[in-house]
Amino acid sequence: MKKLSYLARVIVGALFIASAFAKAMVFNTVITEIIHYQLIPEALAVPGALALLAAEFALGIFLIIGYRIKITTWATIGLLFLFLLVKISAVARGIEACPSCFGTFLVLPIEVVFAINLLMTGLLIYVLKYTDYEAKSNFSWVTLKRNLLLR
Repeated sequence: MKKLSYLARVIVGALFIASAFAKAMVFNTVITEIIHYQLIPEALAVPGALALLAAEFALGIFLIIGYRIKITTWATIGLLFLFLLVKISAVARGIEACPSCFGTFLVLPIEVVFAINLLMTGLLIYVLKYTDYEAKSNFSWVTLKRNLLLR
């Protein structure tokens, strides 16, 4: 169960990192899409896009390395829930939803985007259920810094 939990974290983490990189490559398009959804003032579109990319990247890294798994997993579920709400809101208001989770690299039908979000949420619920939170993490910031400095 632990190995499957780790695999689930790696899959979701890798998807989040890939999504962040893909959106960073077409950053102006991401800003345009945020404005298109009409959920935040236009003046906040650039900071919102930056926050989105930073959150996706950080959560992806944190999931993979196992940093504060419970908090990271809940934060990732929260972000996925936010994505779903934004897409549902757009569809309900008659706004054409831009299903480009991966920038222009991979444009998917809205139904597939919903399915992927639900699948990732399911994987993260599995992580919450089967992760041993009492076990000592192998990750250490001190070790990471030391290894980076010694190279």
